[in-house]
Amino acid sequence: MKHYRLIAALCAALMLTAACPFVPMMQETATISAHAEETEGDYTYTVDDDGNATITKYNGEGGAVTIPSTLGGKPVTAIGDEAFKSCAGLTALVIPAGVTSIGERAFESCKALTAVTIPASVTEIAYSAFLDCKALAAVTLPPHLTEIAGFAFGGCTSLTAVVIPEGVETIGNSAFSGCTSLTDVTIPASVTDIKGDAFKGTPWLEAQREVSPYVVVNGILIDASTAEGVVVVPEGVTRIGEHSFAHISGPTNIVLPESVTSIGMSAFTYCKQLNYVNIPESVTSIGFCTFQGCESLLSVTIPEGITSIGGYMFYGCTALTEVNIPESVTEIENGAFMSCTALPSLTIPASVTEIGSGVFEGCDALTLSVYKDSAAHTYAQENEIPYVLIDGETPPVDDAPALGDVSGDGEIDAKDASDILVASTEKAVGHDPGLTADQIKAADVNKDDKFDAVDASYILVYSTMKGTGKNVTFEELTAADA
Repeated sequence: MKHYRLIAALCAALMLTAACPFVPMMQETATISAHAEETEGDYTYTVDDDGNATITKYNGEGGAVTIPSTLGGKPVTAIGDEAFKSCAGLTALVIPAGVTSIGERAFESCKALTAVTIPASVTEIAYSAFLDCKALAAVTLPPHLTEIAGFAFGGCTSLTAVVIPEGVETIGNSAFSGCTSLTDVTIPASVTDIKGDAFKGTPWLEAQREVSPYVVVNGILIDASTAEGVVVVPEGVTRIGEHSFAHISGPTNIVLPESVTSIGMSAFTYCKQLNYVNIPESVTSIGFCTFQGCESLLSVTIPEGITSIGGYMFYGCTALTEVNIPESVTEIENGAFMSCTALPSLTIPASVTEIGSGVFEGCDALTLSVYKDSAAHTYAQENEIPYVLIDGETPPVDDAPALGDVSGDGEIDAKDASDILVASTEKAVGHDPGLTADQIKAADVNKDDKFDAVDASYILVYSTMKGTGKNVTFEELTAADA
């Protein structure tokens, strides 16, 4: 079960990028080209099936560079992943018309780059394309972009202004985070999604906070890190943005308006003093890790219309005692209630047909209420989670003694070893050993389908080690002798 906790820790890792804004989160591995590389001048490139060249590596010393429009007689249409990465001598760059895409980390850590000309033909600037270009003071974004990818200009500490072109719909996570000189930002009405920490660490964001504790762009609440006490989010906000309340201790109660329709990933993560959030019926989408680490959160009512309880949504909500799940929910994802140690009961509606791994791991006080033969009923049985059936039936109680506890007194000690020796002797001379089927099962600690002096010896070793404070299992003892 350790791997469930490691997966849950990824949600916290997303937050760590706030402390290290220039360290990008992992993306999908780039596809490796099957086309042979060729070289002309300072450039290594490939040619695709359509006859278009992609620069895969710049081999020059830098300075002011104008990328050629053709290589090997083929039009250059793409700057490949990491093509100019860490080119310390590059000071200025002109990308030719005809290039349509700039790959992941294409110019990352070109720390002397002060100016770049990006043609209107470019429709994609990929993840971390200009990450940590510390000398880049200005950039004009091309007009046909639809997305500013995550970390695209993160850590560009000399960048002072940016105009997002009309038509852009998404600004990716940490796209401009750590741009410590960025004071002027223009965002068009076309932008409908701003990912977590997009402008974290910028003077522009600090100035917005001074105007209002709620920084709202096109209906998206992107930051509420200065909010305190009872927080009433203003009417008109349609989306609670990713990380917008994350890692703050001020809010105790949060009231969301009916205009809100979605709550982003990790929106309230580690909001440690938060007791209560009202989620209006208008909300139809809640991201994963939303309330992770909200250790003071007491109760949550999930609105009708939500179809999925996201992964690790309530992970580590150690004060949570009440959650209401509506019948619209069909899926509960991995680790959703992991380590909710105070949660005493939870009703799972019959509408839930999929339940992920480790959902209730560490919920030691929990008893589920489930419908007979439902997915939750099966899940509770398979994972040995206490439950009651909503139609009034209760599950059968397993009174069988634990492995090694032959006497059934709750202790594994010399008495159990003695019982095995007596019973095995009786059986050897043809007498009834005097053990029930459950006791015979408990006596067979090495799982060889018999009970004998070997099992008794394992019990004595186990008891002795436990008595000295050493944690051990029968599986470990028998495996060591295998």
